[in-house]
Amino acid sequence: MFSAKTLYHICEVHAIQNEKEVKYLYSKYEELLKKTGETSYQVSKATGVGQNTLSNWKTGRCQPKVDKLQKIADHFGVPLTYFLEDTTNAVR
Repeated sequence: MFSAKTLYHICEVHAIQNEKEVKYLYSKYEELLKKTGETSYQVSKATGVGQNTLSNWKTGRCQPKVDKLQKIADHFGVPLTYFLEDTTNAVR
């Protein structure tokens, strides 16, 4: 298991570089929504991550910050690394 400090470092080193990667990360989030049957509104209310933030993430207008991504990962019971898996291969 990774420590919080290690995960933060992984995310910072991985530095989401472009809109395609941001959209891929959002697709990982959408997979979780489908599995649980939740809506973004419900996740927003449960995590405190604003709907505007999720919308901007969906459109690729902003990068998800590590703290917000961690809240979403915690909500769904997945490790933070779930959002980082295969991102390099998926967008190239």
